Amino acid sequence: EELKKPINLSKDEAKQFIYTKYGNDIKFITEPEVKEVIFVDENNGQAKNAYQVTFEAATPNYVSGTYLINAQNGDMLKNILPDGCTVE
Repeated sequence: EELKKPINLSKDEAKQFIYTKYGNDIKFITEPEVKEVIFVDENNGQAKNAYQVTFEAATPNYVSGTYLINAQNGDMLKNILPDGCTVE
């Protein structure tokens, strides 16, 4: 039943998580992609609606990453945001 009531996550809201990590001076190479997914917690096997956000940006170093947001309350479920790398 909990899986039936997701919140909506806009691209602007998705960007806020990225701005929080890298600051407001980043430039997006592509618009973040937001997809609805089902997240299964590895610890307890519980399934949750989630949003998967994938992005590419310049900070000025190139960064790309993916993170998962709980669709019920907006909490971060899984964060796969690297600290950044230099592109040669």
